[in-house]
Amino acid sequence: MATGSAVLSASISGLLNQPISSNSAILSSLTVQGRTILSDLGITGKVTNGLLTINGLDNTIASGSASLNSLGDLYIQNLGAGGINFLNGKILIDKNGNLTIQNVLTAKKYNVDTTDLTSSSIGNGVITAGTTSVTITTLAVTSNSEVFVTPVSDTDKPLIVKNKVAGKSFDVTILAPYASDIHFDWFLIN
Repeated sequence: MATGSAVLSASISGLLNQPISSNSAILSSLTVQGRTILSDLGITGKVTNGLLTINGLDNTIASGSASLNSLGDLYIQNLGAGGINFLNGKILIDKNGNLTIQNVLTAKKYNVDTTDLTSSSIGNGVITAGTTSVTITTLAVTSNSEVFVTPVSDTDKPLIVKNKVAGKSFDVTILAPYASDIHFDWFLIN
């Protein structure tokens, strides 16, 4: 009984009308129906697998470029079993969704998720008239956090950040009571 590879070899030989070596074959078209196991496969041009296309020589972008495209959303690590590493560690996304960039991040706009006010890294507060401080509660603050405060109401009082308690809160203070409420926005990094 012939093995599958012998049948394939015989079929290819019949198509080419010449014997083939066991090391190589040059074909203009090959159709394999069923499971195929390949090792060290080199492809020049496009690979299409369902909705996914890999173009190893995509000169529509730039000379010497390659592209990876999908007709729908492209899911990478959708099982969440591991992270994603780009450019030998220059951009990392861990399996929890944390993004680490080794160099500069440039964006037109930066949005902060404020749906959970207890752990937000941005917000606002008020030092009420006649008082000198307010405590801002947020799980996002650490002992290394840089907190930026910007008054959004008229005041001649400088706002001071004090008493950062990691995972809990920080205080925004003024040196002496003020006659009006002082409204401010705050933003923290780290």
